[in-house]
Amino acid sequence: MIINKNNIDFDKISNLIIEGSTFCYPTDTLYGLGCRYDNKASIEKIISLKGRNKNHFFSLLFKDINMLDYFFSISELEKKIIDKFLPGKLSILLLPKNKNMFYNNFIGLDDKISCRISSDNFNKEIYKKIDFPIVSTSANISGNKNLFDISDIIDTFEESLDFIVDYGDIGYSKGSTILNVNKDGLNLIRDGDIQFETIIKELNYGKS
Repeated sequence: MIINKNNIDFDKISNLIIEGSTFCYPTDTLYGLGCRYDNKASIEKIISLKGRNKNHFFSLLFKDINMLDYFFSISELEKKIIDKFLPGKLSILLLPKNKNMFYNNFIGLDDKISCRISSDNFNKEIYKKIDFPIVSTSANISGNKNLFDISDIIDTFEESLDFIVDYGDIGYSKGSTILNVNKDGLNLIRDGDIQFETIIKELNYGKS
């Protein structure tokens, strides 16, 4: 099912997500494949669709800092990063308060989970209706280039997903910049739309 941005019923979409649908949706970087974070069958379906190695870990999308606070132990530096750059084109690895609340598909480096808060309007509207994290992984086949044209995304995934939200072509993106804070300080895990040098400067990091 294709849902055009001019005919969006957010109540219907949120109900489909709550029920466990797999779907494709826009973010402030790339189109993502998603489902609710606690539906094992839907998660396994997305792994299969992407042809992804189970040792690769999915990111999760959250509503706001309050939702992050509920699930994660957040250090002073991590909170500073979140306050400065989220919502936005950045992901940060955070340590869950209780790992048992998450499937192993999300637990990665340093036993942390990659977390995002997207700044786009679609996700802002969805999070007025739902109160749980959703899977956020790029809408492409693992190992292949990212897909930016909605027609390519539809051709690739229409037959396999429960629905696709068509917001048109959303433009080029490198994806979110991924950061991790550990005992060695602030580390760049993946380069993305926000340059690491910009993050260092904005945080005034490393300066006394």
